[in-house]
Parts: sequence; structure tokens; C-alpha cells
Amino acid sequence: MLSYLKLFRFSNLLVIALSMYLVRYCIIKPILFFEELTLSLNNIDFLFLVLSVVMIAAAGYVINDYFDIRVDRINKPGKVIIGKKISRRKAMLLHPILSFSGFIAGSYVAWKAGNVWLVFIFIFAILLLWLYTTKFQRRHLSGNVIIAFLSAFVIYMPWLFEYFSLKSVLVTPILYSDIINRFVLSICLFAFLITLVREIIKDNEDKEGDQKAGYHTLAIASGMKISKFIIISINLFLISLIIYFEVIFLSLNFLLFNAIWGVIYLLVAVQSLLIFHIYKTFKAHDKKDFSRLSLLSKIIMLTGLLSIPVIFYYFCHY
Repeated sequence: MLSYLKLFRFSNLLVIALSMYLVRYCIIKPILFFEELTLSLNNIDFLFLVLSVVMIAAAGYVINDYFDIRVDRINKPGKVIIGKKISRRKAMLLHPILSFSGFIAGSYVAWKAGNVWLVFIFIFAILLLWLYTTKFQRRHLSGNVIIAFLSAFVIYMPWLFEYFSLKSVLVTPILYSDIINRFVLSICLFAFLITLVREIIKDNEDKEGDQKAGYHTLAIASGMKISKFIIISINLFLISLIIYFEVIFLSLNFLLFNAIWGVIYLLVAVQSLLIFHIYKTFKAHDKKDFSRLSLLSKIIMLTGLLSIPVIFYYFCHY
């Protein structure tokens, strides 16, 4: 059982589910409340949406591990699961089962949301994950961008499905839809950039095996210096973006006294870690250094997501 949890990257799947629930209950629901609206998708429907995304993501992890067996034996020999603890045949069976299950669950939610065209999102995600594994992860930066895009889009899905569900039952337009959209897209941008950083770091961490396999990742094609420059540049942009939001929160502080606590959280739990990340990037030279940077990127992603309930708690209690 433990082998399957590792194969599915269980901790990553938990973060996916957590991010979707945070967006639903800490952004969409509170803002709709000001418009005297309630969530249109019920809890069971939303659970199916989360499960569909989680299963498709798990299928992506399985097929990625299947095709990367040879590379993983070099990059992380102690963590190879397929071929050792789980047979290659079982892994190949798991991929279509998980993908199809995710597609069926997603199709059900698309139907409940009143827009069957949303089904194509799940088809697109399954195909894109397959193409990433078989083609794009070997190429210069394109694989990194695909994973970063999918990570960001997962965060947007709760609002996308809720919007179409509300639109199908409401006669009048949703007044606060633009506000919700801006908040959710801001978090999507954060997720995209921090995931992109982590993917570039992983390329540097796995450079030895990737090089022997003939990959042309950013770390191989452009070298460590360029990779580190891009990582640091993205982190600096993220810090600037957070400062921008902190200024907005502080300007609201005259009307919303407790907004200062949201700023303090961002400063301590996100910005300070990003500054530390930049420092550690400057110092990084070997596989172990980049492995630690990858873990730090995960922590920053989590603390960034946890800023959602912290900030919106004060927005809903002024």
C-alpha cells in the first residue's frame, strides 16, 4: 500500500485537493455571500470534481514513472517503485483506469454545472500529461511550463465550474464575478511561478540522469548559471507581486483594521521564505543543494496556499 502512495505522490495529491477546497470555501463562498448568493454546486458534486482532478494527476504520476524508469535508476535509485515494488504491467493498467475514472467523474460534474463543453478540460489534461511524459519533459523549458500551467489551472477549476453552475440557474449576472476572478487568478499566477521554479530546480537536481538519457532540459541546454538566474528572477518577481498585494491590504486597513495580520502572515510565512530561497539558490552547487531547494519550494507553495484562509478570515470578520 505504501508503494502505491509513493507512486501516486500522495502528498502532492493532498495539496491539489487542499488548494481546490481553499479556493471554494475561502474565496468563492465568502464573496458570493456579499451578493446574498450561495454555492450552486453541492458538496458531493464538488467532491467529484476534486476526485476527477486527483485521479488524472495520479495517472500522470504513474505514466511519468513508467517512462522514466531508466532515468530514475540514475537520479534516484532508492526511490524507484515501478519494476521493483510494483510491476510494469500493473503500472500500465493503472494509468488508463485512473484517467478514465477521472474523466467520468469530471464529465458528471460538467453535466451538473450545466455546460458539457467543460468535459474537454479533462480530455485536454489527460492528453497534455501524456505528451509531457513522452515528449515535452525532454525539451528545453516546455515541459516545465506545461506542469506549471496545469498546477495553476487546478486552482482555477473550482471557480470555473462554480461560475457556469451559477450562470445556468441565475437570471441576473453575478456582480462579484470579476472580484472572484481577480483573486483566483492572482493565486493561479503564484502557483504557476513557484511550480515553474520547482520544475527548473528538479531539472538541475536530475541533470546527471537526464543527460545520459539524451534529454535537453534547461539545466542541460543552458547550464546551471542560467537556470539559477531564472529561478532568482522569478522569486524576485514573486516578492514584488506580494509587496503589491501588501500595499493593497494596508490601504484597506483604514476600513478593515485586521488586514494588517494578512500582511504580517505574507511577510513572515511567504516573503521571508522566498528571500531565503534566493540565498540558497546562490549557494546551490550540487544535487543535494537542489534537492533541498525543491523541498523549500514545496513549503513556499503550501504557505502561499495557507495565506488564503488567513487573509479571508479577516475580510469576513470586519
